[in-house]
Amino acid sequence: PKECKYWKYPSVDKLSTASVVLVSFDEGWSTLVRTFHSVINISLKELLKDIILVDDYSNEEHITVRLPEVGLVEARAAQGDVIVIDNSLSSPAII
Repeated sequence: PKECKYWKYPSVDKLSTASVVLVSFDEGWSTLVRTFHSVINISLKELLKDIILVDDYSNEEHITVRLPEVGLVEARAAQGDVIVIDNSLSSPAII
């Protein structure tokens, strides 16, 4: 809304950091890389702690070779104050 530009927002150092967990299933590697880079490009570097790629038991060899045995349990390694879980097909501009 138009009134958003008049709101007083907290400074970046007062905001919570975030870990982004991207869950995929049989996605093309280019889709994963595009989403990964989009999250980096739209996020404030001070707020983005890490991005964790999680494979949801894909059958595709190009994924299982690059992300072997990587499941949601690895999301516990997230270091941000807030964890954002999304799928790899999302529009990163919305995250």
